[in-house]
Amino acid sequence: MPKCKWFTNPLRSAPQPENGFDQTNDEVFHNSPTDISPPNHDSTIQSNPDSNIDHSLPNQGSQEYTRPFGGHQSSEYWTVETVGTDGTIKTRRLKVKEMDNLSRDEQVVVNFEDEQAIGEAQGLLAGYLGTLAVDCKLFPINFSKWSGPLGIPRSRFEECFSNLLKPKFHFKISEGIAKRYCKLSLAKKWSQHRIKLWKEFYDPCMSRQALIDNVPVGIDRDQWASFVQYRFLPSTMEMCRRNKEARKKQTIPHTGGSKPISRKRHEIFLETGRKISRGEMYIETYKKRDGSFVTDEARDIAEQIEVLMTQNEKAESRPSTNDAIGKVFGEEHSGRVRCMGMGATPTNTFRNGNHPSQLVNSSTSMSSTTNYSQADFKRLESKFDGTLAAFKAYFLAKEGRIPVELTSIFDHGTQANDIENETITPTTGRTSSGGSNKNREDIV
Repeated sequence: MPKCKWFTNPLRSAPQPENGFDQTNDEVFHNSPTDISPPNHDSTIQSNPDSNIDHSLPNQGSQEYTRPFGGHQSSEYWTVETVGTDGTIKTRRLKVKEMDNLSRDEQVVVNFEDEQAIGEAQGLLAGYLGTLAVDCKLFPINFSKWSGPLGIPRSRFEECFSNLLKPKFHFKISEGIAKRYCKLSLAKKWSQHRIKLWKEFYDPCMSRQALIDNVPVGIDRDQWASFVQYRFLPSTMEMCRRNKEARKKQTIPHTGGSKPISRKRHEIFLETGRKISRGEMYIETYKKRDGSFVTDEARDIAEQIEVLMTQNEKAESRPSTNDAIGKVFGEEHSGRVRCMGMGATPTNTFRNGNHPSQLVNSSTSMSSTTNYSQADFKRLESKFDGTLAAFKAYFLAKEGRIPVELTSIFDHGTQANDIENETITPTTGRTSSGGSNKNREDIV
């Protein structure tokens, strides 16, 4: 996949040409503060001598074109479908750096599955999001985090999505899900960009002021100075230490590379014609090309997963808390689900499952709803009793008696007053007859 532009430390880099720009590779930042800048995403169309070249594929029936199942056709471009304003669909070969030159009348079609992008269009989208994430004018690096009170303002992402992503990509899913996917991807890439940037420019032998003076090309000096100060905060240094210790515990490397799980799963589906389970995905991403596992520990875990999948009579194509992965690794953390890819959480993955956190939330919500209904019921009952009393006084004053036709109504009011003092608990008050509400707290 085409690599994004990157920052290099002039104190570490090899000597560069006098003009600070290597004409043979226009995808890397060099050390000239005047001749080079980050990619310009302010305008959707830029002048390019190759902008009129037709990158569409030859006819799929010709001998020049053979499309294999699943995998990426080339490491130099992405084979995607584009849709025009008139509804015309074309197959195009596009690079990430060509996205800013894409016609205004054309959009790249991005398909989704389980709220995650799939196909080669996912790779093109991810690459383009990477160029946006490293653009310090769009998303400055001096914020302490991506979201939250101290994070990047939400308006920046909203403007980016409306002005740069929607005109170029046709998301075949609701806008809300597409926004969430792009935001998660940008957040991850922005965080990785800051880590790589600090790793490139940090030198323990240099003073803080020297680090501040060594400003990367394309980054505002004040922004860089604020970022350096943030990296030297005691809280930041402690967080880095904890992350480093946690990283040491991850002793089983996977073989998935940079390809997301969603795209890998879709490619396997195109090859086999069936959706694979989380257990099968784990085995697939921890094997080498020769079929052996990356470590003995990975092999032992895979053997446990295979035994559990064999014992399970039901198909495990849908993720569940009781599938092989759930039984081997235990309960998932709140922010991710193993072997499901970016954006998957227990809430949106185990919708029909019996995840413990969902049951607790459901029970809490139902209890609060029950309490609210009782208070509302008592208020209405009090108003009804007052109205009945007023009617009763009116008939006694005017008629001297209560009409026979209304006797049952006023008798009901008396019965209501008799049972008003009975205790009504949240679990017994106003339940339906029989045993239909016997397990009401288990309803999700």
